[in-house]
Amino acid sequence: MRGASARGRALVVALAFAAACSQDGALVASDRAGTAWAPCHETFECATIRVPVDYGAPDGETIPLALIRAPATDPEARLGAIVVNPGGPGAAMVDRLVSEYGVLRLAFARVFERFDVVAFDWRGVGRSAPLRCVGDAFLDEVRSAGLGLATPADVAETERLAKALAAGCRASAGDAMLEGLHTENAARDLDRVREALGEPKLDYLGLSYGTWLGATYATLFPERVRAFVLDTPVFASPTDNAGRIERRAAAHDAALERFFTACGEDASCPFHGGAGAGAVADAFDALFSGGVARSDGVARSDGGVALTAVDAALAVTGALRADDRDAFAVDLAAAEAGDATALRARADEAAGKRADGTYDGAIEALVAIGALDLPFAEGTTATDLGARLAALGSRSALAASIPWALAIDWPWRRRAPAAPIAAPSAAPILVVATRHDPVTPYEDAALLVKALANGSHLLTYEGGGHVALFRSDCVRGIVADYFLDPSRPPSSATCAR
Repeated sequence: MRGASARGRALVVALAFAAACSQDGALVASDRAGTAWAPCHETFECATIRVPVDYGAPDGETIPLALIRAPATDPEARLGAIVVNPGGPGAAMVDRLVSEYGVLRLAFARVFERFDVVAFDWRGVGRSAPLRCVGDAFLDEVRSAGLGLATPADVAETERLAKALAAGCRASAGDAMLEGLHTENAARDLDRVREALGEPKLDYLGLSYGTWLGATYATLFPERVRAFVLDTPVFASPTDNAGRIERRAAAHDAALERFFTACGEDASCPFHGGAGAGAVADAFDALFSGGVARSDGVARSDGGVALTAVDAALAVTGALRADDRDAFAVDLAAAEAGDATALRARADEAAGKRADGTYDGAIEALVAIGALDLPFAEGTTATDLGARLAALGSRSALAASIPWALAIDWPWRRRAPAAPIAAPSAAPILVVATRHDPVTPYEDAALLVKALANGSHLLTYEGGGHVALFRSDCVRGIVADYFLDPSRPPSSATCAR
């Protein structure tokens, strides 16, 4: 991410992604749980475990769960294994951990000396029975759709795409798999990972939606929690996803206003810098309503294609997540001059589109998992959501609703409601929240701490962007101290920007 330091950029890549894990090589000694780990990528170890499709029928059909670990660099001082999950829901972690592990280890040297670092792919994701619902051309089509649901034509188009996506998922995975893709099952899978590691208790680092996985695990298995760090917490409503979309739109709008103010006060800002926040905001609005963001992908005079409205929303969200104001301003100025290449690249990254034109599967997983975890109120229609988005009067309503519009009438629901988050007997958890996060509202952190009801600690990073560990040495230091000794409260409740 271009606005961060070199180490910060590497941390973003390292924690959010990882490199391929093959099963080649002779088996290493099995751990205490009897799981066989194979050497991979010279210094890593890989394994595959089987987990039930349906935990209500544990002896029934199973699926593979892919694991990778990097052993502690000081095995004589080893304390355990930290499982890392970057969220999504459904972001793959196994497939790129190796490539950036070295930089990550430099940032957390004290922790990596004493802990194995472990990643697994969520069920339905990456190497763990991944969903393959639709082709790449279909996902390109989704990015050109009217997901803001502003007109009857947009509603009809979105409903058509949603039905086609669901049909593809059913043909690819089957009803039983799709009914079981919720976070409660992922938490049970996480406990199988703990068993495969041979650990009596779990150490866990969850980022973004990975915080909901961690909170769910603590709810189901409170006695197995050792040190949990939940950075940029999600508090998911099991009854009203539309309300959560509204809160996210408000957080996104607030982040945009911070950008307008900062650029408006800085004469060196490439996008109308020094002209005042109002002038920057007006230029931004004119840019995205005047040709850069078009639902029909209008061709530009230079032969290129303008961003769709969905791509514009993805690009802006990606820039706000990174909190790279200077680079964002450069990209906006280029688009205003007729070149939206950089914004398109941001949109491709956010959508999981690779350089070869293929997609990484994140969109299908996000819809399939999110539809179970974050259902809309019973009876909600695409027209209802469109009206609610229009009533917000928000620049960010579309960004906040992507891709949830595809999940309004999702055919699968949980068989039983999720257990409310509560872990009063679990060890205190370290919850880290970014004050001006554009994706996860800051108030979600307080809601999560209150729901856990176990004396968890709230650490606030007084900055912007998504995921504080990517941006603050102060946060990284407190997190490291906590993993090494979770019995000691954090040394501070805040970290300055």
